[in-house]
Amino acid sequence: NRMERVKSDLRWFAQTVVEQDRIAVVAFAGSARVLCPLTIDRGAFDLFLDELDIGVISAGGTDIGAALEESLNAFGDDDRNHKAVILFSDGESHGEVSDELLAEMRQKGVRVYTIGIGSEDGVRIPTKDKDGKVSYLKDPAGDIVLTRLDEKVLKSIAQKSLDGAYAHLSSGRANLAEIYRD
Repeated sequence: NRMERVKSDLRWFAQTVVEQDRIAVVAFAGSARVLCPLTIDRGAFDLFLDELDIGVISAGGTDIGAALEESLNAFGDDDRNHKAVILFSDGESHGEVSDELLAEMRQKGVRVYTIGIGSEDGVRIPTKDKDGKVSYLKDPAGDIVLTRLDEKVLKSIAQKSLDGAYAHLSSGRANLAEIYRD
């Protein structure tokens, strides 16, 4: 599934591309929170990454703006030159990503790289009940809800960022590493 693919790629990325850099994880859905604070401890990072799963954020929906704001806050007062946010998303957002937030990120030297996951044709949205059983989100009529990749949103965020870039996850890990290194 998409979540396992992202976790696998994040683990690879942390171990091979940014092995000497601090890394954090911000989980988001209808709200966002830091799941793993900035750390160079890959063991701790792996433990937090194992916790990343559907339902870790109880608020439904997708708020990319909240994810970016929480990511910016995760840097704290860090004045290092190289700061980056790598946003894995399908781009469908129920919240707005404000130009003011992106301007603040640019001003603070934070680059935003967006990685599109999913399909323009749509994919089902998994949910977990209180017993941990996975099913798929349904609308009031009982039809399964699909989420669709919105590359336009993700490309716009990257373009408004300081030297940001967009890639689709299907383009492979090498592309992700190349974008980050550039």
